[in-house]
Amino acid sequence: MNSIPITGRTRLYGIVADPIAHVKAPQLLNPRFAAAGHDGITVPLHIAAEDLPVLVAALRRLCNFGGAAVTVPHKEAM
Repeated sequence: MNSIPITGRTRLYGIVADPIAHVKAPQLLNPRFAAAGHDGITVPLHIAAEDLPVLVAALRRLCNFGGAAVTVPHKEAM
């Protein structure tokens, strides 16, 4: 598998869920990012419903945040 070094320019993408252990998106997306030469990485973000406002506020401040996929139970709240 090709990999791209994580640097200060790397775009961060999240998968937001609770629970998170079942999520397979990082294993699928990260190799595709690498193959395409995209400087980005997808990570699972395990967050409880009551903490969503804190997460959203933090993500809005990240200059290298590229976006997130949101799964149950957070879809409606987001």
